[in-house]
Amino acid sequence: MFSEEGGWPFGEVKDNNDILVKEKQIEIGNPVRDTNIVVTELSKALGVTSLIVVVPYTCKFSKPKLNPMRSTDLMKRWKRDR
Repeated sequence: MFSEEGGWPFGEVKDNNDILVKEKQIEIGNPVRDTNIVVTELSKALGVTSLIVVVPYTCKFSKPKLNPMRSTDLMKRWKRDR
C-alpha cells in the first residue's frame, strides 16, 4: 500500500510519520486505505488504540483488482452515522 505500485504518491514513510494525514489526501476508493482511515478515526472516537498492520506489496507485474464500491460505501455510511 505504501509503494508506487500500490498507488502511494508520497515515497518512503517511517513509523513515526503521520500516515493518516497522507492517506486522507489520496482519493477515496482504495479499500485498504479507506479501511485504515475508518478504523483509525473510529478507534480515536471510542478512545481505544488501533494498529494497522501493513502487508508488503509483492507483485510488480499487475495491480490487484479492487472493488472501490465496497470501501466507498463503507466510508459514506461511517461518515453519515458519526
